Parts: sequence; structure tokens; C-alpha cells
Amino acid sequence: MHREQTIILLAVISNIILIAGLVMLIYVGPIWALVCFLITLTITLVLFNMLFKEKTKLRRIANGIYAIVIVFVVFMIWYYFA
Repeated sequence: MHREQTIILLAVISNIILIAGLVMLIYVGPIWALVCFLITLTITLVLFNMLFKEKTKLRRIANGIYAIVIVFVVFMIWYYFA
């Protein structure tokens, strides 16, 4: 599969999971929606790294921000269940 086709496929999958997360937020509960949003965020990070393969500074910044978001979400989950 070509790189462009992989990027488009990942973008479509990410959007489908995002919509599923919104539906789960309304009908199922916040935890399942959060899982869907984290999966979408991860796919978006992979897409970002694929698109900006040559720009290492930009990739490092994006990966650092992703790590900060993950730490924040972990603390929010810990606070929610504590």
C-alpha cells in the first residue's frame, strides 16, 4: 500500500472512532468515550509523524505534547476512580 493510501485509511479510521466516541459519550458512558478519544489521538499522532517525517523538531514537539496529554488523562482517570 502506498504512503498516501495509508494516510487516508488512517484518517478515515480515526474519524470513525471519533464519531463512535461521541456516540458512546451520549449513550454508554464517559470511560468508553475517553478510550475512543485516546485511540483517535494516538492515530492522529501516527499520522502527524508520517506527514512530517523530515521535520524532527516538529515531531519532537508533537510527541512531547502527546505525552503531556496522556499524563493529564491518566491523572484525570485516577482522580475519577479515587
